Amino acid sequence: MNNFLLSFITLMFSFFVAKGVSEKANKKLDAEKRAELFDIFSNSKLTMITTGILIASFFVSLKMDILDPVVIYFIYMLSLLIFILYKVIDGYKKLKMNDFPVLYIKSFLFASGVRFLGLFSFCLLVLTDFMSQ
Repeated sequence: MNNFLLSFITLMFSFFVAKGVSEKANKKLDAEKRAELFDIFSNSKLTMITTGILIASFFVSLKMDILDPVVIYFIYMLSLLIFILYKVIDGYKKLKMNDFPVLYIKSFLFASGVRFLGLFSFCLLVLTDFMSQ
């Protein structure tokens, strides 16, 4: 269970770092651009729900022992990667289309990468914990 705690801490740390990067970038925007962000990313609740469903399905799949845990892990990571890439590309296009500064867009991409690495580490550590049982 130590790996689970470590994986959770890693996940929270990555989200904390990504949030810090995003907030720092947001402070450099003028008020009008900050207001635009709410319109552009107003469906973030749907993203969080989808991510939650993906994470829950990963745990359920591991517990139900449907497939080999390594296969489950790769299927999960592939689906998560596709979902995150879709969201990042969509966000990137929206930011470019609305003429956001290049530095803000780079911060957005960096924060997205940090979040993905956190989720990847979380799942990998949970898988190693599961495999050691």
